[in-house]
Amino acid sequence: MSNSLMRRAVAGLAHDRGLSVALKNDLDQIPDLVDDFDFAVNEECVLYTECNAYIPFAEAGKAVLHVEYEGPLDFCAESRERGLSSMLKPLDLGAAREPC
Repeated sequence: MSNSLMRRAVAGLAHDRGLSVALKNDLDQIPDLVDDFDFAVNEECVLYTECNAYIPFAEAGKAVLHVEYEGPLDFCAESRERGLSSMLKPLDLGAAREPC
């Protein structure tokens, strides 16, 4: 079974149980899976210049939760333009955060 089919099956199982399901850090499959997933989670798309890949989620009215772990918050204006909900967090993943 292909990765897309497996992920689509997982999304279907979640939806059958009344759950929302996110696609996390899976850029290559966004075009195929955006309709099957409720939102996306991304780590460091600014660092790796990959944020444009998440535009299909934003255009579909679906949330994209995005986190960067280093640097200043100078990516916030660009994130808002793309429809991302972004923040800066320490890598230890404690409660501290700086939202855009």
